[in-house]
Amino acid sequence: MAGGFRKESGHKMYCSIMTIVETLKKRNMGLIENIRKLFIGTPAIFYPV
Repeated sequence: MAGGFRKESGHKMYCSIMTIVETLKKRNMGLIENIRKLFIGTPAIFYPV
């Protein structure tokens, strides 16, 4: 099926990634810079707004 996920784990991973991406965009934080920080182990700190 086009546009679907083969496994439930794929759907969950996609939702987790998109949650991070949308939060970074909403807070005007650098998307690429902060995703890079996630991979090197120094993630951005999200403070409540």
